[in-house]
Amino acid sequence: MTAGLGSPEALEAFVEETRERLRGIRPLRFLRGPGSRQLDIEEVHHIFRQIHSLKSAAGLLGLTSIAQLCHRFEDVLAGYRDGDMAPGDGSEAELEPTLETIGRLVDNIRIIRAIDVSPELARLGRVAESRRIRS
Repeated sequence: MTAGLGSPEALEAFVEETRERLRGIRPLRFLRGPGSRQLDIEEVHHIFRQIHSLKSAAGLLGLTSIAQLCHRFEDVLAGYRDGDMAPGDGSEAELEPTLETIGRLVDNIRIIRAIDVSPELARLGRVAESRRIRS
């Protein structure tokens, strides 16, 4: 018999897979080196795929706060990838708190609905706006 969506088994599998994904993208590096303003496109794609998979799994389990954070994180990565945002000093560090928040949510999965992620969503919006290239 397989575990159903939302079952304790499915939730536990999600927690373990998410922890593994987070370990796989930390330390967050998508620039070509210290002080670089050039993207490592392969790394951007890798991180994007990991976050996208995490968003999909969270959505299937009804973990809206994680799905929302991942969606906003994807938007920022897409902005860099598509040239709408300019990377520079601190670009990677600006995204690290989001990974920490996702980790905290996963560590507190049983009370996840009580954790307010709106400040982190707003912070990611400010990051995207501050890095956006103006025409």
